[in-house]
Amino acid sequence: MLAHREILSLLAAWGIPPETVGAIRPVGDVFRVETSRGPLNLKWSSRSARQLLLIVRGLEYVYQKGFHACAPPLPTADGRPFLPHGNRHYLLFPWIEGKKASFAARPELLAACRTLARFHVAAGGFSAAEPGKDLHIWQKLFSSFARRQRQLEESLRLFADHELFAPSKNWQPVAAYYLALASFARRLLDRLKTEGGLFA
Repeated sequence: MLAHREILSLLAAWGIPPETVGAIRPVGDVFRVETSRGPLNLKWSSRSARQLLLIVRGLEYVYQKGFHACAPPLPTADGRPFLPHGNRHYLLFPWIEGKKASFAARPELLAACRTLARFHVAAGGFSAAEPGKDLHIWQKLFSSFARRQRQLEESLRLFADHELFAPSKNWQPVAAYYLALASFARRLLDRLKTEGGLFA
């Protein structure tokens, strides 16, 4: 956990003097910082600078395409998108009010799905800088999705055979529903891959 004084030192890289900073409080894994500019979101990442630069480019791209549910980080006073400090990188964002979605609540799940869909629509056409990188990323996605689907199927088989749950059939319709969703998503990805839609 960062000390108050250390956070003030980090904020100086964004040209925010200590006297303009009010309350600082942890919210989940980020810090909400009250400043004369309004509330800000200070977060850290252990990703490499190369990975973060790609993420920042993606955030800038979708923001420019009209997706404002998230924003790119604020540049430091010398124009950097993030601040290296120790073995981490720190990013500063405008604070966006909201609450963590409860996926057990159907309206919140649907709202999250719609937001994610709008994000992906806005991300259409975004390309990594390196030739062939996009293809590599999607190939990893296909492989990961197939592996997770197999894990889900295996877990449900073990669940069905467990003596505590075998007598009850209440979970089976739920399991069938999510297996069907996984199969549908897999078929959709396979079709897009075959038709080249993901790489167009």
